Amino acid sequence: MFKDLRGSKALYESIGAARAHTQGACHFTVLTEIVRRRDGCITKTIGDAVMAVFSIW
Repeated sequence: MFKDLRGSKALYESIGAARAHTQGACHFTVLTEIVRRRDGCITKTIGDAVMAVFSIW
């Protein structure tokens, strides 16, 4: 799975880096929990993007 936070550049510009970073951290926390609940593993993060893999067994 590849998930990117849509509109993050505009978010940083509109609310400032500190607030946008806090919201981005929340984004990672929520995605991490969702991936773990479904027996997945986050393999890489780049900026606000998350790459995860899941077992098909």
